[in-house]
Amino acid sequence: MATKRIPAAAIPAALALAVVLALAACSDDGGGRPAPTPGEIWPHAEGSAWTYEVTGTTAVDSTLVLPQTLPSMEALHADLERAAPGAVTERLAYIYTFTLAGDTITGDGVPARVIVGTAEPMPPDTAASWGAIAPRPMLLGGSGTAFARLDSAYCRFNSVIDGPAWVYLAGSLVPGSEFTHSWPPGILPWSRALRARIWSVADRRVGRTVHRDVVEVLYRYDLGETDDYQGGTYRHYVGARMWFAPGVGPVAWQERSVAASRAPWAGSEAFVASEFWGTLLEAVLPDVP
Repeated sequence: MATKRIPAAAIPAALALAVVLALAACSDDGGGRPAPTPGEIWPHAEGSAWTYEVTGTTAVDSTLVLPQTLPSMEALHADLERAAPGAVTERLAYIYTFTLAGDTITGDGVPARVIVGTAEPMPPDTAASWGAIAPRPMLLGGSGTAFARLDSAYCRFNSVIDGPAWVYLAGSLVPGSEFTHSWPPGILPWSRALRARIWSVADRRVGRTVHRDVVEVLYRYDLGETDDYQGGTYRHYVGARMWFAPGVGPVAWQERSVAASRAPWAGSEAFVASEFWGTLLEAVLPDVP
């Protein structure tokens, strides 16, 4: 069985935000070609592996107030184009690889590929002043979870939540199409909701590599509002984007987790935004027999 390796040039950690500019450098009309299907987007063969340079920051701003309503999809996309507000209190950088290691059956009876995730510090000349290994972002999942390619969707499952833990792609990939998924209270004592929109299908540049017909997906994940341990309230949502190249899978991704805790006794609100960027370094893709 032959193996295809797809290298991509790394983007320096200090320039993580510039990924957006690089991604938007090419034509945004896809050349009039039809949108790819979910089955064409993300290779699913056992042994497939993707390695990313991951960079991230945590920013805190006690002067901001988290809105009572979630941002619209348009406002969220605009927010993600800008740097997160607040003073940066933490920086990190590492290399993350996840591999589709074998077959499993989820608790829902869905055939899936087990994920094995590994992380390692970035080389000193690349990491510069960034920290050591950090926890993985929510978006990709890690060891102990599994990816499933369904008839018209690509999802991640884990062992503690009934149904998909995340839905990456579903239905039509025509720009403007949307899909949703919700989770009733269970392991977490409140409901959660995911809304996603196919933002564009375009030729995109990632580092020095131009990929054709890249699908940009915008996600808004609402974790709701609940009581915090100080007697106040805690509000949390995640805005994310992934860029999928047909036959390669995710070539870049961004995840911003926004949370605010209101403490009535203090008359204040803490606003925290943690952000991760992932840029593909290499994809190892066994050919399907």
